[in-house]
Amino acid sequence: MARKGVTHYLRIIVLVLLATMAGIFFFFPLFWTISTSLKNDADSTAYPPKFIFTPEFKKYAIAFNILAPYIANSLITAVGGTLLALVVGLLAAYAIARFEVANKELTMFMTLMVRMLPPIAVASAFVIMMRTLGLYDTQLGLILIYGLINLPIVLWVMRGFFEEFPPEIEDAAKLDGLSQFNVLLRITLPCMGPGLLTVSLLSFLFSWNDLFFAIILTSAQAKTGTISMYSFLSTTKILWNQLCAAGIIFTLPTIIFYFLVRRYLTRGLTFGVVR
Repeated sequence: MARKGVTHYLRIIVLVLLATMAGIFFFFPLFWTISTSLKNDADSTAYPPKFIFTPEFKKYAIAFNILAPYIANSLITAVGGTLLALVVGLLAAYAIARFEVANKELTMFMTLMVRMLPPIAVASAFVIMMRTLGLYDTQLGLILIYGLINLPIVLWVMRGFFEEFPPEIEDAAKLDGLSQFNVLLRITLPCMGPGLLTVSLLSFLFSWNDLFFAIILTSAQAKTGTISMYSFLSTTKILWNQLCAAGIIFTLPTIIFYFLVRRYLTRGLTFGVVR
């Protein structure tokens, strides 16, 4: 019995040590980014690195003034792309879950292939398409692309939610005179809170953090916040403190959004996909 007790406590100690090491490994980059953003120009490039310094916040003001117009573009395109993916994806997922659709599994697989393709494989096609349609370097062009690449996420996650929702409830609503669309809008969707928040968060994150499509599909007018990070790099030096401050500012919206919906995120990622 004594040996089992010692083994039990040793296992706990090892797990705590491993968890502590993992926490340090994952949170140290964030700590280093925040600390560098608070250093002056000399301290941010000092070697060996300084862990004790006098913090200053003026770099945040400088970084925000540079980022402001690009953040507006990121917000418009990320929200627009998320809404587009939600509208199309919800209707498609509901149709596949509730109606007899020919080759539905093949359709699901083909939509997933859109998300699995490496972006570089479709880069030239997207550039040609946007230039032909006159949407190159426009917010609308990025919104359409973000809606397309986020559509599989909405479709696959929400299909599981719709299939888990009892159809008897919808049938009862139809007997009360509601149309199929009104049943979806007024009965089914209000019960899909965790799923809607999950796909909204994931779609927003993918759009907000995108760099590849923002580079190849914009040149001046529609540049996003991820591209603006290059403003702090030059051929002679890198403004590390301003770059880190800009990174923190650009990350804040996603952190705020996550904390608003975190209680629903785990349930949204697991509930609808288990049959």
